[in-house]
Amino acid sequence: VLASVFPVLGLSFFGRYPAVYVFADLLFASVVLGGAVALIIGALSVGGALHGRAGKAGFFALGVWHALVQGGVPFLLARRGDWRSWVAALAAVLVFWFAGNWLVAKLKFRANLAVVWLAYGLALLGIPFVIWGEPSRYLDMWTARFIVAILLGGLMSSVSLGWYFAVSLAFNGHNEQAGGAARIERFKEFMRVRLTANSLTAYVIGFDEPRMHGYELRPRVIDVFELKV
Repeated sequence: VLASVFPVLGLSFFGRYPAVYVFADLLFASVVLGGAVALIIGALSVGGALHGRAGKAGFFALGVWHALVQGGVPFLLARRGDWRSWVAALAAVLVFWFAGNWLVAKLKFRANLAVVWLAYGLALLGIPFVIWGEPSRYLDMWTARFIVAILLGGLMSSVSLGWYFAVSLAFNGHNEQAGGAARIERFKEFMRVRLTANSLTAYVIGFDEPRMHGYELRPRVIDVFELKV
């Protein structure tokens, strides 16, 4: 909708609103709205792939919230906030990081993890409206705010994505993406397969700590499954 409105506004302000501004606004709106739509579709199709309608609806809600936090927090902090709100946002990231780590270690509290993520997003979205207006000669320059937008955007985007993956994993979604993003080097596994004329038996063998030498490993059978013709 906004992408179609900007050219109309540009034409209506012909002579006062240069075409390059129309193009910049159109590009900005397309990137922002396209990114938000992509996050929502990804949550619905990939995150909710193992769920029914109710589960997909839940992941749709997670995707909407993720898109709002992902795009809204850096924009509000850079556009409206001051140096105090930037410090407060970093402090909030640290506080909720500790809370999130504690809850991730106890995945049975998955509902609590979602509530903490909701509180985290509300806190970050609310900080620029509560703490703002402190004048600063150098930080109020557009170049300074542009740099802040890049730095805070990079940090907040990574943190928001991590929160989204953690909450999704607690609800059995984005398992592969969350595992890959975590870059955990422990818990390796391999399979040994036994074939007969009419069956296949697979033994999944895993170990918690990788070692340089095979004799140092402590393998154990994790799962056994059989396929018959």
